[in-house]
Amino acid sequence: MPFKKLSAVATVTGAALAALSAPQALAADAQTVMFGDSIFANPTYGQIGTTSSLSPAADTALSSATHGIEDTPGAPSPQGCPQGHSNVGRELERVSGQHVANYACSAAKAAGQSHRKDFEEQINGAIANNDLNGATKNVLIQFGANDLQEILRPSLSSANPYFDGMKRSIQRVRQAAPHAHITVVGYPAISARNGAVCPIRTSAPGSTDAGFNLDYAGLVRTGEDQVNSAMYKAARANGVQYYDLRADSINHGMCAPDSTRWISGKWEYSVPHNLFNHLTHLGNRNVAQLLNSKVLSH
Repeated sequence: MPFKKLSAVATVTGAALAALSAPQALAADAQTVMFGDSIFANPTYGQIGTTSSLSPAADTALSSATHGIEDTPGAPSPQGCPQGHSNVGRELERVSGQHVANYACSAAKAAGQSHRKDFEEQINGAIANNDLNGATKNVLIQFGANDLQEILRPSLSSANPYFDGMKRSIQRVRQAAPHAHITVVGYPAISARNGAVCPIRTSAPGSTDAGFNLDYAGLVRTGEDQVNSAMYKAARANGVQYYDLRADSINHGMCAPDSTRWISGKWEYSVPHNLFNHLTHLGNRNVAQLLNSKVLSH
């Protein structure tokens, strides 16, 4: 009898250990999950095969007298999407103390049909990896810039792919992470308050750090307003929070001085950054601080 009892205990203990070692029993500990496009992913030029140059000669002359242009690549997203070492997710993990799973992928859309992982595919990955579950605290969503064509579809259309995609995906997030605080995060300010942009940013030693101001007849500002308005409407229609990042970064757009610029120029040779028209390293740090204080802490 004692032998049988010991055998029974050993069997139960072994089964328990086996269950604990099984992959499905090891829940991921991501507290914040991020879905989005290249603003959150922030890949480098080399990672996505893109360059930003005036000309080869100008590149050489300018870069020799200014800061480095491209940061080193970082680890990819959990689904293999290219991400730079400097990005909002890594900075948010640092300042919040939470484990952040950043699924953002450049070119991604809420409506789908891009050549990389779109919103729905990012959710598939987060569920498969058990990053999106009942213990998830926060979900940050940022899509719209690559969906502009869908957003501008005439209102008389029977369906709008952007709004339909946002609705479908937010519902899936809510089902997979029922206790999470879901926030649609607007884009950081690119143009200045008056709509001006400064695409050429150079700051050779001894020069001023002012940019060349072009207002483009307000086209950039119009695009920003249309995209952010659509994001706000999508958040409100689906009962989730919208965070107006543009309002909180309005003094740090492309025309801001080097010391306060969060968005790089089209030709940026003045401050460290990963990709043109995207967040600078300073921008990544400060946007993460805003998200931590105004979204994660509430």
